[in-house]
Amino acid sequence: MHNLDNLISNAVANWERGSRGRYEFIGCNDARQATLSRALDSLYTALVRTILPDSRASAATTSEAFRVFFGDRVGAAFVTRILTEVTTGRAKRAPIHGISSGSPTFVCIDPTQPEKNFNLISPHGSTTDAISLCTKGPVAMYVNPYPFIILCPTFFSFPQGPISGQVDCPIINRRANQFRKKLRDGSRATGASVYANMQWILLEEIVHYYLYAQSEIVQRDPEVYNINEVWGLSPREQLGNAPNYAYYASSKFPARLSADVGIPG
Repeated sequence: MHNLDNLISNAVANWERGSRGRYEFIGCNDARQATLSRALDSLYTALVRTILPDSRASAATTSEAFRVFFGDRVGAAFVTRILTEVTTGRAKRAPIHGISSGSPTFVCIDPTQPEKNFNLISPHGSTTDAISLCTKGPVAMYVNPYPFIILCPTFFSFPQGPISGQVDCPIINRRANQFRKKLRDGSRATGASVYANMQWILLEEIVHYYLYAQSEIVQRDPEVYNINEVWGLSPREQLGNAPNYAYYASSKFPARLSADVGIPG
């Protein structure tokens, strides 16, 4: 097992390495690197073709999705800046010699390979290791203040993009100014279905990376996931809550688009 600081040393010299544009991969085998690359291309396509044009336009006239998840148009420039950073993968963290340029760096964790493990130290001083963390439920997690985004094995069980014809999308109750408590299938609306694909999971974690790297808006910690609680945050709190970006993006992205355009190299 390696201390997080030792992840910067020769301990990972033999781990698999890869990249897609400026995004970097550590400890991900060829199949997972290919999956990650496709998911990042899908996310890039959604952002440049649909989501960023809407956030830019919201500076003048906010769309309904923007109003729900970010309040008024005052935050449009900030949202656009964060989402634009996601399309570039630009480094906002200090480079780690021989390991990471400082750009968002995905670390694949596999409980069947205990030699690829390291400790995580929380801001409160508690310590756990990455494999133990993954067995407790998280799918992915950004590790502040490092450039690393941990991907647990369950991440790779999700589809790589939105599923057309979904029947469990949250529905707005306009009289109550909130999402209906129940979905079309009768289940309670929490927004969990939004996270049923890699694209939006990646978006949330990358947004965490860029929110922590700036000082204009305070990153909300812990973040709020329940979709009605997300709606109920103040506009400034919404800007600092990474799940808001995933909800907003998924609201604007159609189920079907033409072929992915791919992240620029």
